[in-house]
Amino acid sequence: MQLKKKIVSLVAFFAVLIGVVGLVGATDMIYLPFEPGPPWKCVQGNNGSYSHSGTLKYAYDFTRGFGEESFGEDVLSPIYGEIVDLRTGAPDYELNDGSYPENNNGWGNTILIKDYATNRYLRFAHLREGSIPWYLEEGESVEIGEKIGEVGNSGFSSAPHLHLHMQATSDGGAQSIQFYFVEGPLKKGTYVRSELTPNSFVLDHKHNKSLSHEVTYYKGYHSKSYQSKQKWDVSPVTTTNQVVGAHRYFVKVKSYIKKPWYKWKFRLNHTGYFLIFAKFKGTYKRDPKARYSLYSSQDPSVYTVIKMDQQMCNADNWHLLIGTTLKAYKYYYLKLEGQTQGKYISADGLKFVRLW
Repeated sequence: MQLKKKIVSLVAFFAVLIGVVGLVGATDMIYLPFEPGPPWKCVQGNNGSYSHSGTLKYAYDFTRGFGEESFGEDVLSPIYGEIVDLRTGAPDYELNDGSYPENNNGWGNTILIKDYATNRYLRFAHLREGSIPWYLEEGESVEIGEKIGEVGNSGFSSAPHLHLHMQATSDGGAQSIQFYFVEGPLKKGTYVRSELTPNSFVLDHKHNKSLSHEVTYYKGYHSKSYQSKQKWDVSPVTTTNQVVGAHRYFVKVKSYIKKPWYKWKFRLNHTGYFLIFAKFKGTYKRDPKARYSLYSSQDPSVYTVIKMDQQMCNADNWHLLIGTTLKAYKYYYLKLEGQTQGKYISADGLKFVRLW
């Protein structure tokens, strides 16, 4: 009986531990909520000394130029979700004190959207008065890339900017939670261009459901250390545009026989013709003969091998692999393999752009 109790206790302990680890590891990722074009500046990041502390420690503020240049710029939804809180009526450049009731507790004109995929909530604040489309209301759904307002200067705001943070509940004063951007790690002073484009989605080396509801299934997995004699490394990155999210995922090729590999397995909602890009920052340490292969046991018409020089560099570090037709509800694999001993392969992410 005592042994049985101990076993039950151990099972319960590990169940709780796995749950905690799962919560810690499941960091959400979204696009920067603007149209691609001129860069935006992160004027206040996590743990910002001005106002990002306490419950708002994981918030971000964005502007362009000295602030006035961003006034009236479109704000787009980076997620597919439901509007659960929408408040308007706060004037711009007036009553910029959170204590006024008209300013909705300092948020100004604001929208809170619940992500259908993750059940997380995104708060957009200080929107321009009258900029939220008339047809949007609480209970309505918004698509990725849909306009939800414009950058303003309402509420507790010293200059035109967009405030953005993620939270686990819909409560007005809920604790913000950590999340990442497709465009890379952001902090105060970072300039970054949005990669939010229609008919595109990203798969990183984790499962970030917010990035597209086009994907009905996704799993990423890699060779084990005993198979390739080398452990995959996840290293934090501080420079934007180098990786998807905030971590570089790479491994060294140590053997010609036991080569390391990474696989992305996915299934889509709709048939279409896609351009597929791989994200990596080219350096002399990368494998100049990295091998990508796209295949599917359910769609024999697709089998392609692509050799890619991962030492190549370009402005945004996205590199075109192939253009091909992918069918709905079929499982596909895209496999990356190292080929050159002593060099590294990087599996930071894939981007799919639908042409038709």
